[in-house]
Amino acid sequence: MEQTRRTVIALGFFDGIHLGHQALLRRTVERAEEYDMTPAVFTFDRSPKAMVTGRDIPLLTTPEQRIAIIHALFPIREVIVAPFDREMMTMDWRDFVDMLAGRFHAG
Repeated sequence: MEQTRRTVIALGFFDGIHLGHQALLRRTVERAEEYDMTPAVFTFDRSPKAMVTGRDIPLLTTPEQRIAIIHALFPIREVIVAPFDREMMTMDWRDFVDMLAGRFHAG
């Protein structure tokens, strides 16, 4: 994401884009419009549960399908798909917030 405009970022795995996901994504768009920011989504390439448990987790959608569904249903401008690996899993929450604010311009 190469930009300098601030973003409102919805965080989640978003497999299947259920009603709760939809409510969060609608609110993300509303807040971004309210503050003249870019609506964005931060998600992972694989289920965090799979990494934590070491087991395959059946998924409803691939990362590419999630991106397509999000873009089809909502005016989300950016979808960030990050690898969920051991480094991400063990990242201190403050470092995660700093990453969102610094690298992805979360406001």
